[in-house]
Amino acid sequence: MIAKTPEQIVNYLIADIPELIAELATLDPNDGFGDYLSGIIERSQTILRMLGVPEELIPNDGSC
Repeated sequence: MIAKTPEQIVNYLIADIPELIAELATLDPNDGFGDYLSGIIERSQTILRMLGVPEELIPNDGSC
């Protein structure tokens, strides 16, 4: 396993979250996988906040 720097983690999450949000938007609201995916998005956003990323740089679905 390759160790990642905080900057690499931040860059990965900032790039990955929009893809996850787009995937979530395609799911049926009654699909249980949507809850799981939503949790991943929320945890990723929380990690970015904990790493000190400014709120305006954290991808979100616009509902916040």
